[in-house]
Amino acid sequence: MRTNAKCSALLATAALAAVPATGRAAEGGSSAVGWGRNGAGQLGAGFTTQRGIGGEASPVTVAGLSNIVEIATGDDWTLARLSDGTVRAWGGANTFGELGDGEREGVVEEEVEGAEPEGIAGEEQRSTVSGLSHVKAIAAAASHGLALLEDGEVVAWGIAQDGELGNGVAGTEARRKNLAKEKNEPFESQLTPKVVKSLVGRDVVAIAAGGASDYALIDEGAATKVMAWGRNTNGQLGIGEEEKVRRGRPEICPGELGEIPCSTIPREVNLKLPAGVKVTALSAGSASAFALLSNGHVVAWGNNGKGHLGTGAKFVDFFSPQPVANLTDAVAVSSGNEDALALLADGEVVGWGGSGNGELGTSSAAAEQETCRGEPCHMTPQPINGLKDIVAVSAGADFSLVLTRTGKVYAFGRNKFGRLGTGSLAEKSDVPTPIEGIGPVAAIAAGEKHSMALLQSGVAPPAPLLSLHSGAGSLLLQSRVGDRSWEPKEVKVHYHPLGHGGQKSKEFRLLGHEGSLGSLLFSGLALEPYVVTLITGELEGMERGIAGTPEA
Repeated sequence: MRTNAKCSALLATAALAAVPATGRAAEGGSSAVGWGRNGAGQLGAGFTTQRGIGGEASPVTVAGLSNIVEIATGDDWTLARLSDGTVRAWGGANTFGELGDGEREGVVEEEVEGAEPEGIAGEEQRSTVSGLSHVKAIAAAASHGLALLEDGEVVAWGIAQDGELGNGVAGTEARRKNLAKEKNEPFESQLTPKVVKSLVGRDVVAIAAGGASDYALIDEGAATKVMAWGRNTNGQLGIGEEEKVRRGRPEICPGELGEIPCSTIPREVNLKLPAGVKVTALSAGSASAFALLSNGHVVAWGNNGKGHLGTGAKFVDFFSPQPVANLTDAVAVSSGNEDALALLADGEVVGWGGSGNGELGTSSAAAEQETCRGEPCHMTPQPINGLKDIVAVSAGADFSLVLTRTGKVYAFGRNKFGRLGTGSLAEKSDVPTPIEGIGPVAAIAAGEKHSMALLQSGVAPPAPLLSLHSGAGSLLLQSRVGDRSWEPKEVKVHYHPLGHGGQKSKEFRLLGHEGSLGSLLFSGLALEPYVVTLITGELEGMERGIAGTPEA
């Protein structure tokens, strides 16, 4: 089963006084776009992308939603908070109920790099997260989600293997107690949101999730506290006592891969702050966490394999928060898998940790670059060249996004699955490159292998790349054939009833030109779901699939 959690990302906005908010979504929300891996439909575009690069190298529009106020990216799935206080989820295999709709799909084997999730091409899963209203904030990790409600309560759903739901049980114990109370439910999972009981009444003001660990910021007036729960293999809960953790304290979570240190209930992070200094924001990576302080400093704890805690120490995990070196005027911080970014008060950006894929851009302090386990890294924050007037930063898995004051998004780092969104198919880039084809952006979220961006209020999204419209016994396929990154090409389309892939497909050919709109009508269809697959000649047969059902 998939248990190796990677990093997640919460939509990053300009939110602090030193950097005024630029293009925030209006109360009614706005449209969103996504790019990168789309094998599970995690971009929310209404279709999946298989073969070829397995993703979209340029932004595609989230279908059917124009009132989004916040987005969070999990591993291969996405959460969106809407202006009415409800939450939508899409993508993923939903093996552990991460979509929060009370359902669960089949077993997924441990993920192999480049492999696609199980499922039928074109069958994007989209759900309303069950029972949620009056939601104030959201967070998504590998296979579980969190939501902060307006009354300060925190709810959690999804996998329960390492205590990430904060309800006192985990691993095989969670299976035995059958948290979801679903018939024949074999997994450690909770299929709908449940309240994290020990946080009730604690005035939680912010949440973060990364890997298999979670964090909640509590405002006590004169002071703040951070609570953490979930996996603690690298000290990412920040509760201290390294030797005890190594021996399995505070708890052991038993699972199919063995016993690991964890906490199944929220515990206080061992913060020791000067009088009058408070935590203002949190960011979580795959096995590390960061806290932004009111004095412009940042503290970090957890996994430090590539120096990505920024303390100057190499290969030393920290089980209690430690200061990130040389940061005194930070206004935002974002943790990737093995690197991190900080936005400074003057609109410039610094980064630290692993830099082998260009995720830290280029630095004028090249002499400071070291080697961490055979790969380039920076042990302390270094300025990233060419970035000015930045209002938000978001660190993903080996790549980075930044947002300018004018609403432009720049990307740099690893580009597998097209995760930079620049239209380029290059393996990586250490030069911040603008993402074209979208209007001014309000917020950004760099995830594991895909990214999302929330457009500014009133900005129209790009026309749909692929759509399927139902008619009487018919389906109408419309496609913007071609893309600015590829030459004009021949496109082959075939369709068949969903779930009947063994039946002979009818095939059609149409000649498409770059940027043109191709249409194809399928008539005389039975009243059952169909999947239509558009196969293009580029990239060893890129396949985009979309599902639909004819009307009576």
